[in-house]
Amino acid sequence: MQIQTQIMYDMAGMMEDLLNRFSETIPDGIQKNITLQLTDSQTVLDMLNTAADLPWTSFTIFNDGPGNVYFSVNTDYVQENTPLKANEKLSYMLKKQSISKIILKAATGTRATIRLFALK
Repeated sequence: MQIQTQIMYDMAGMMEDLLNRFSETIPDGIQKNITLQLTDSQTVLDMLNTAADLPWTSFTIFNDGPGNVYFSVNTDYVQENTPLKANEKLSYMLKKQSISKIILKAATGTRATIRLFALK
């Protein structure tokens, strides 16, 4: 009887852990819409520099131009190897609320307007 009780106790703990992990994958349903004017200097969206209500589960970024835009997610730098060109959009989705920092910048010597739609 003691072994069965221990097995049931262990299973309850595993089920609680599974439920907590599953709960992290369900968005809160809070939307955030941000419009930014970018230059070739970095703009940082994080919990310290903006009231962006981070962390997010996903976001879609629209580049309204005229310049190309570079961005990074959850890093401290932007690599200028894959631009989001004017009039393009990109969606970025994770399975849980773990988008805690986005760095954006326009291509060197240009400006760009972006619209960002995020989901928490």
